[in-house]
Amino acid sequence: MRTSRLVLLSLACLLLFLVPVFGSTNQQKVFSLDSDVYEAIEVLYVSQGLSLPSTTGPYSQAELSLMLEKIDAPKLRGSLADVYAYVEKQLSVQPKIEGKGIGLSWNFDATLEGYYHTDTTNFLGREAWNYGAINQKPLITVGLETWPNKNLAVFNK
Repeated sequence: MRTSRLVLLSLACLLLFLVPVFGSTNQQKVFSLDSDVYEAIEVLYVSQGLSLPSTTGPYSQAELSLMLEKIDAPKLRGSLADVYAYVEKQLSVQPKIEGKGIGLSWNFDATLEGYYHTDTTNFLGREAWNYGAINQKPLITVGLETWPNKNLAVFNK
């Protein structure tokens, strides 16, 4: 009796760990809230009289793909068909490096900022400015996305 419980428990654990291995393709890329994809999907929803998707983003590539499936593409004409094609293209972007069991993408952003005041009476030195380090953008930003397998994603942005 005790052996059969142990065997049953180990089979259940094995099944629990093996099920995610057979998952669907990795669509875990997360689109930032300032991505044009959100606005494009909203335009498509409004054009077809659908209620807008939830605004509680950010959304993953898989979630945005499900939203796009609700659009009746053959009914789209002109610029709306172009918007649909744009969203499809954005949702089909592949990682820059893809190997066996891993995907990797990166980006580099450089920001140059300068500050100038013409008011020489009130702004004599930097300490008088009301623009702190919290508002300044970093000089260099490195974004990294990796997909070590089909069911796990790591983002640094």
